[in-house]
Order: sequence, then structure tokens, then C-alpha cells
Amino acid sequence: MGLHALKTPQKDLYLLIDRVKTGPLTIDEVLDLFHKQKIVHSTPLWYPGLLNWVTVGDMSDLNRRQSSGPPPIPAPSASSALWIHFQNQVIAMSVERVQQLVKEKKFRRGDYAYYGETQTWIRADQHPLLTSVFSPGVSIPTTKS
Repeated sequence: MGLHALKTPQKDLYLLIDRVKTGPLTIDEVLDLFHKQKIVHSTPLWYPGLLNWVTVGDMSDLNRRQSSGPPPIPAPSASSALWIHFQNQVIAMSVERVQQLVKEKKFRRGDYAYYGETQTWIRADQHPLLTSVFSPGVSIPTTKS
């Protein structure tokens, strides 16, 4: 979907929860489910006008309403580490550790990683150091210490 969040309509939203289509829902109902932790960033979402399912993490309203400000910018001293938003925290870890979390299905495509070159948070599957982690059968590049 690119690096930009989607503009989400206020109603007629559908979720795929435990492989069951749920909806139509309003945006407030979706946000309520998210805040009650009944759905997560990677929960599939669809609304009229989309050709394919996207994730709840792509919702511009979720990203805008979820916090009162942007996540903290990582310290420059830890530039060799990859910064990710994981379990409601911003933490640094190696690409290899993130790969392990992906295999364990604890870190997903719709989760966020900090991209220092542009100084922005982007979807993990679009981060240059992580794209291969989400591509089956491709080995991931190692980072230099």
C-alpha cells in the first residue's frame, strides 16, 4: 500500500477475525475493538473501494488517534541496531532477532520499524532491512556492527 496510511471511511468497515468476516462496522467500533485488544495492527480490514484486504495498522485514523504524539526518536548512538515498536514499547534489536520474532509470529508485516534515513516510522515489511524477512525463501542481509 506504499509508505502512507490509508484514508479510512467512517462506516461500512469489515474485519476478518478468526477467519470470519465481521461487519459492517463504524470506525469507532473498530477503534474500540483495537483498544480492547480484540484486534491487532495485523488484523485484516476491508471497506468499499479497496480491491484487497489491508490491515488495521494501515488505518490513518488508528495511527492518528492512537497516541498524542509521535513515538520517540531513537538515540544516534544505537545506529547499528534496528528500532521497532514492539509490545507497546520502542526497543532496539538486531535484524536477526526481528527475524526470529517474525518466525514466532510475534512481529508482523503491519508492525512498525524506524527508518533512520528518512527519520520516519514505516511498516516493517517496507523497511529496507526487513523486506526479505517477510519474503519466504529469501535469506536476510546481516547488519554490520
